[in-house]
Amino acid sequence: MFEIKTFKDEHTCSSLLIHLNHRQAKSEVVRTIVHDIMDQIRVFRECCRKVIIMDDARFKEKYKGTILHAVVMDDNNQILSIGYEICPKETTYSWTWFLEKLHECIGDVEDQIQEEEHLNRERRSKKKLDKSVEQETTPKPLNALILEREIRSKRQFDRVPIVKHLKNKGIAETVKEEKEDNVRKTNKEYPPGLRYLPTRMKCDNITAAVMGMSPEQKQAILRMGFGLILQVNITSYPGQLSYYLLDVYDADSKRLVLQNSVIEITEQTVHDMMGLSFGGEDINELPLCDKGNQILEEWRGQYSGDKFNGEEYLRRIQATTKDNLMFRLNFLTLFVNNFIESMLMGTIQIKVVRKLVLVEDFSKLNWCKYMLDCLGSRKKLWKRDDKSSYYSGPITLLILVYVYNMKYSIKIDKRLPFIGHINGAKLLEVQKLEISLGGFGR
Repeated sequence: MFEIKTFKDEHTCSSLLIHLNHRQAKSEVVRTIVHDIMDQIRVFRECCRKVIIMDDARFKEKYKGTILHAVVMDDNNQILSIGYEICPKETTYSWTWFLEKLHECIGDVEDQIQEEEHLNRERRSKKKLDKSVEQETTPKPLNALILEREIRSKRQFDRVPIVKHLKNKGIAETVKEEKEDNVRKTNKEYPPGLRYLPTRMKCDNITAAVMGMSPEQKQAILRMGFGLILQVNITSYPGQLSYYLLDVYDADSKRLVLQNSVIEITEQTVHDMMGLSFGGEDINELPLCDKGNQILEEWRGQYSGDKFNGEEYLRRIQATTKDNLMFRLNFLTLFVNNFIESMLMGTIQIKVVRKLVLVEDFSKLNWCKYMLDCLGSRKKLWKRDDKSSYYSGPITLLILVYVYNMKYSIKIDKRLPFIGHINGAKLLEVQKLEISLGGFGR
């Protein structure tokens, strides 16, 4: 947060960057910087091993009081403070208030159990505290309360003991063993059996690319039939919802099989959701150009060391404001990488480019069929119970189809094509709402 004292022209400084060429960009204009780390804490939970709450650290002299301190420890034994409270003394009320606020930041988890050892430690600590007060000496700090948070552990336990601080509240989580196939799954803020979906698809690269395009380049994108992609405002995926949708998608029948309904996905559905062209040439049936093709070699020559990935495609797009064949090929490879299929080392994109260099009009290709075919083939390659298996298919399509067909109490603009009227924040809101109501697909 910057406090700008005076400026006469348009101010271009952002909350995180002061432009050096700005004539008002002087050090004294920065009065206060406020940084909220709540989102980072939520992300950090996935790689936490333990949460340690340090009780009863006491201050003396003019700082007299008690600090209730919560930190997390990762797998490398690194410590990160996530919150603290300074109060006159440790009481049930002070701990309750502190843990409620901590719970608001980190969330709720079901199936918690009471750890008896914690209760015994608390009783012993209370006796020591009472004894020290009688002797009029400074009491020793209470023992730490440890919440075991074994995430992605390969060891087999029936249940990990968890400390439950408040009824129906807390930041603990239980790791269970699935009886059917002995696959351990983590029960976090969502119903049992669901996880975050590991995926290589990153739609934020498209958003970043569009922001830097010149009017000339945007007109070229429109002529290619990708005008709706210029309106995409999805920078992150709802991870739990993504896992659920991929799990219930039947690749053979091309349907989402929900608890009380079935949603069929056709080429028309893809067009309605993504705004892509369909009915043209089948991309999968296009011939491949020769490996020594001049246009192909020029395209490959842009990427040193054969680095074919979304970040490199984005850099090439941002490196120019002109519309030419290389720009269009780079955009299409980035689009395929972000929304259709993605593989390490860009092997898929190279194959696609070998087809596209022979195409005169990209708008006459059946992009809807291509996306639908990849949805089925990538689902069959995905290993549901292998946590190291990354899904590399069109997850955005599944999310849009699902949200468009479901009814919610929150307002959602369902004009078509749907991708132009929905954003990432709304998708996360939908995920949170469904979790609070007991699960997805109801």
